[in-house]
Amino acid sequence: MRKKYLFITIVYAIFVFWLSIQPITEPTPDLFPYQDKVVHIFLYTILSLLIALGMGKNDEPYLTKIIFTLSVITSFSYGFFIEICQIFVPTRSFEVWDLLANLIGSITGVILATGFSFIISKLFSKQGISP
Repeated sequence: MRKKYLFITIVYAIFVFWLSIQPITEPTPDLFPYQDKVVHIFLYTILSLLIALGMGKNDEPYLTKIIFTLSVITSFSYGFFIEICQIFVPTRSFEVWDLLANLIGSITGVILATGFSFIISKLFSKQGISP
């Protein structure tokens, strides 16, 4: 992974960790059902997308299957680690449903990254430019 992608991914991962370990001091208003799970899906979609794009932009790109697997495993494992940390934070807890939302987000991010890469490579190949 190139340094700029690695840096962006680490900064984003720290941001997700910081958000996740903040004690809840006031009730959050629910704007729609399952809001918490949608936020988990969104956060881990971005994380997995960053990991996958970074791996795809490596000097020697990985196979799509490797990118898919490592991105999902890395982002899901990170989410699992955060859920463990939340056991020790007042007003937070370990939730299996959060893990499922993290997994859905991780898979979604890789699918989006794969789709973006495919579309961009097709656009550049039509113009005769190397991406």
